Amino acid sequence: MGGVDFVKCASDFRSNVTANPAYAATFGFQDPGNTTDTMNSTVTIAVCQLLCGKGRDYYAWDQVASTITTWVLPVIGILLQAPYESNKPLQTVLATCRWIGSPIASLSYILWNIKVTAKCAMMVDMSVGYRERPGQDTDFAETRDSLYILSVMNQYVLKPSLPGAVTEKLLRIALFSESLHLPTSRKTIVQHRMKLAAFIRSGRRRGAVPVFISLMWFVFSLILSIQQAFGTMGENRTAHDLALGCLLGWLPVLVLSSIVDRNPVVPDDIRGRLNKYLTMVRKALVDSHTRQEFARSNEGDRVDYSWIDDMEGYHLSGEPLGDELDTLFTRFAGQGRVRWHYGVAHPILAGIEDNSAAHYGRDWLRAPNIRHALVNGAPYKYYNDPLRHFDPREIWQIACGISLVGGTVAGAFILSYLTPTVGLGCRSGGYLNFFVIALVLLITEMLVWWITSFRSITDETKDWTRRLFARFLCVAEAGNTAWLSYIVMAQTIGSYRTCDCMGSRWGGRGGYINFDLIDQAPASLARGPWVAGTAVACITLGFGCAFIIVEWCCQSHLATADYLSAMNGLRWVRVFKRYTSWIRTIPDHTIEGFKILKWMVFGGRDGRRSLVWSWKVKPRDVQVIQGRPLPRSREGSATIVEDDYPSVSRDRQRSSPLLKLPNQSMSGSGRRSSTTIPEPPGRRSREGSNTSTDLDGYELSRFPSTNDPLIPSPTYPKMGT
Repeated sequence: MGGVDFVKCASDFRSNVTANPAYAATFGFQDPGNTTDTMNSTVTIAVCQLLCGKGRDYYAWDQVASTITTWVLPVIGILLQAPYESNKPLQTVLATCRWIGSPIASLSYILWNIKVTAKCAMMVDMSVGYRERPGQDTDFAETRDSLYILSVMNQYVLKPSLPGAVTEKLLRIALFSESLHLPTSRKTIVQHRMKLAAFIRSGRRRGAVPVFISLMWFVFSLILSIQQAFGTMGENRTAHDLALGCLLGWLPVLVLSSIVDRNPVVPDDIRGRLNKYLTMVRKALVDSHTRQEFARSNEGDRVDYSWIDDMEGYHLSGEPLGDELDTLFTRFAGQGRVRWHYGVAHPILAGIEDNSAAHYGRDWLRAPNIRHALVNGAPYKYYNDPLRHFDPREIWQIACGISLVGGTVAGAFILSYLTPTVGLGCRSGGYLNFFVIALVLLITEMLVWWITSFRSITDETKDWTRRLFARFLCVAEAGNTAWLSYIVMAQTIGSYRTCDCMGSRWGGRGGYINFDLIDQAPASLARGPWVAGTAVACITLGFGCAFIIVEWCCQSHLATADYLSAMNGLRWVRVFKRYTSWIRTIPDHTIEGFKILKWMVFGGRDGRRSLVWSWKVKPRDVQVIQGRPLPRSREGSATIVEDDYPSVSRDRQRSSPLLKLPNQSMSGSGRRSSTTIPEPPGRRSREGSNTSTDLDGYELSRFPSTNDPLIPSPTYPKMGT
């Protein structure tokens, strides 16, 4: 197809050497990495250009078509499943350039969002006992709605003019308060949260199945490429095609992560609903009469609500979209599409953990005064502006992003670098350039974020600095995207088949071409590097995809619209986490060791401040009561209890149905609380059933039966207020 034919050029060179032995001495070259005589088959790049020309020896069409069907189409299929926004062509182009041109930074933000949503899902799980599945009208369900709304808020950019501490307190009240009266609405604040959570869940983008199908297509292509490369061991073209697939191995992980860090179908619609709800809360708080009632109901004599006056000068609009009015949340920032986005969720979650949940552990929703702690707990105090800062704990996600992209690129680099001609050439050098540019973009972005987070930096300086670097990074990301596109195109059509590229002249090695190895290397030379490169890339891809899939399974119960399906999913999540807890012991002990080392060196507080998943309830001071208190619920709610008696081993339990009776006393939020009493000995539910209905429709639940004697009633902690 091109103006150069290396096969014919090699044949002519060998013919000339055979006809004239002096020809080899004049034009031949001794390979420094080969102990045998290579003068009869090796030439320098200058001689290659003299004998063969400076053009390109393009692949034949059948070879081009093979690469297109093996790699180009699967990559396009993966890209089509990326979380684009509809009817926003410019944002789509910019998001694509960001994901492809700066994959390390994009993955760092995405993994951070996944960590935040994972913490929300874990806190929901840990709020009740291991085997409890509370009904839909309980404190558990309310907490589930609140934390899900918080996880969605985390995907939106916060209005920069509002003080972070004031915003955090406002969000705490909006998410967890039960007693705040909304003068502009007949519904309670709890009902508004339930409606908002249901609307957001119904508007969550579906389509996880097409993403998995695209992933399977990519993995299938990778398997075919591996089989073809090792089936024709030593063939250079198949090795470079395999290296191309390894180079793009981070892309399926990035797109697959969008099923966890999921965007709504219409992000602006969700943003409008969030702003409208927060506007109602703000108006209620700035009303003096409503504020006084709220303060009295939340022990206001001990809580300072003077910060509410700071909000009166800010307008939080809930107007329809299209009006150019200020809002609390300004635009969608999920999937790493916005730079320097930290989100609002983690400081609030960290404050809850630090104040109560981490100390209390499993069943933390029963902690004394937990509602007061959720609403009025001290803000996260480790930073001046907790909602807008560079958190050093993001270094874990940054390291994971570097490892994901670096591992796949390293596999491709090993394949191309050690495939003859050995050395740094157009292919291996191109892969290295792509990774270095992505790493430099990440470092630049994080440095700007860190520097502009200093307290001494004014808001005006911070704004123009970030705006200037944002333009530079946008151009650089577009350039790196174009560079990766060129690498794919050049490998597909054979643009790298030139004397310069095949001579691997970029590094200290190379600078020559061995005509005997130009298309086919000995299997003994190729096997080791090919196995190493393929293993590095495939292991990195496998671990990345496995992590995303596990997180998707463990977090889905938080966003599932059908409550019964969500509870069933939560049940399996608990089983999975319990029997895989040994896997998490290594990172848990590692983090604990770092915490202890930090305490020994720098002092301060020892131990972890975060909530760690466990199926066991921590020992604590308890109040002796009869039966098992279930989470507070509204009238008519059903609560499923599957818990073993925590103070007695499983083999000591026997069948003991529980009769759930509604308590007629009303809680402060207008909801009835439910309690349970053990059924008298000798009474049983219907044979072979774990639940039955009796006594005018009241639900009967019982534990798994054994033949041991009836055990005495256990003791339990006092119900949180």
